[in-house]
Amino acid sequence: MKSENYNRTLVIGDIHGYYKHLEKLLEIVNYDNNSDRIIFLGDYIDRGDNPKKTIDFVIELSLENTNVISLMGNHEDLMLSNITEDGRHSKSIWMSNGSDSTLKSFGLSLYGSLNLIDIKYINFLSSLKQIFIDEELMMVFSHAGIDPTKPVHKQDLFDEYRGPMWIRSDFYNNKKPADAYTFIFGHTPTYNMREGLYDVLWEDNKIGIDTGLCYGYKLTALEIIPGQRLKAYSVNREFAFNVEYQP
Repeated sequence: MKSENYNRTLVIGDIHGYYKHLEKLLEIVNYDNNSDRIIFLGDYIDRGDNPKKTIDFVIELSLENTNVISLMGNHEDLMLSNITEDGRHSKSIWMSNGSDSTLKSFGLSLYGSLNLIDIKYINFLSSLKQIFIDEELMMVFSHAGIDPTKPVHKQDLFDEYRGPMWIRSDFYNNKKPADAYTFIFGHTPTYNMREGLYDVLWEDNKIGIDTGLCYGYKLTALEIIPGQRLKAYSVNREFAFNVEYQP
């Protein structure tokens, strides 16, 4: 397993099972597992053409490299809840959120036996963090954001409306969700937050990088190098790429 030394951080937005686009994006950013840290913001599954291969890749990467931080998205929350039958989320809710592609990639159906899913996937889903706070960068990373009415370090992790896997407008429309920190998040496609925006949402204290690949748009990676201007790389459904800088 590689050490925790790294020169830059790459933050990957919502992949939604599009493994080939993730592979292309990592090629574009010239990912080096010896010197880069990766933070995945969650939503590895559902809607895309190969959720299982996407999860397999993230698991393998995590096992060989301690510089990988994998966060839980609301789609992983739905999957884990249905596998463990904890009562938090119904099968119909997961179905309405694109479970078909995930189950198909595992050779299953929603109303079949989910206990056929290998324990390594359950362990992976159970191990996912919901929030990662980098005190040196003064950045907070989570799938959806945070509940701005609660301190950053005291979030209600399993609130399905306001928790860090699920919250939407009450977070992204808040001008100052918390003092000092910059928030990096996905979950809500940027065009749903700001009309006509199909690139990264750049704000003073919030950076949204779900650029809607599963809806026909792009997958984005944010590059963070201390002391340098933030940079975002993206690849669209046709595998064309684009680079943009923080204004």
